[in-house]
Amino acid sequence: MLSLDELATKLIAWEARGDSRVNLTGHTDRYGDDMYNMNLSMLRAQTVCQYLIGKGVTSSTLTASGAGKTQPLPHVICDSNAPKSVQIKCLQPNRRVEADVTVYAFANDGSHHEIRQGETYQNFNNGQ
Repeated sequence: MLSLDELATKLIAWEARGDSRVNLTGHTDRYGDDMYNMNLSMLRAQTVCQYLIGKGVTSSTLTASGAGKTQPLPHVICDSNAPKSVQIKCLQPNRRVEADVTVYAFANDGSHHEIRQGETYQNFNNGQ
């Protein structure tokens, strides 16, 4: 997991090499009603978006959305019978913002090529 500063540094470097798109999705825990959590998750994503812009990431590459409490992490299992303070601590990983990053490399012919993590690429400009 990257810190926001590390993410900003990587995004700026990727922007210099091609085109990138970043979708920031905010999430909440299960406490609160649906409307409250949707608004809170959107605010979380927008806050991260503004932070990244402040660090020099181009605003047009960023989008923010909220998922509320609809996508809890599957490994976060908390006892519903535990005291609320224990549940709140247990549910902390669900209060998050996820960044989905897509990077496209530019080729001399003007085309874009999506870059996927973990894959090896040849020089697009040499037709390889």
